[in-house]
Amino acid sequence: RIGVDHVGVGSDLGRFLTEEHMVEMRKGHWTRGPEYGAGKPGQSPVVPDPEWFRTAAQFGNIPAGLAGAGFSDTEIEKL
Repeated sequence: RIGVDHVGVGSDLGRFLTEEHMVEMRKGHWTRGPEYGAGKPGQSPVVPDPEWFRTAAQFGNIPAGLAGAGFSDTEIEKL
């Protein structure tokens, strides 16, 4: 099942995240090889953060960002 009744909002934001941390996280502890998320094998993706959510201090902007992406007030409330 997927949808607003079955998910929540989380982030990968880290205050002191370094490339060394990323290498450690991608070691593939639960897989047979490194994990790169949405990137191609062996290539770390560079996905720009939305302007309204670039730091943890901007968590309060999430409802407006979701509304701008087309979520209804009811859906945003559930998330």
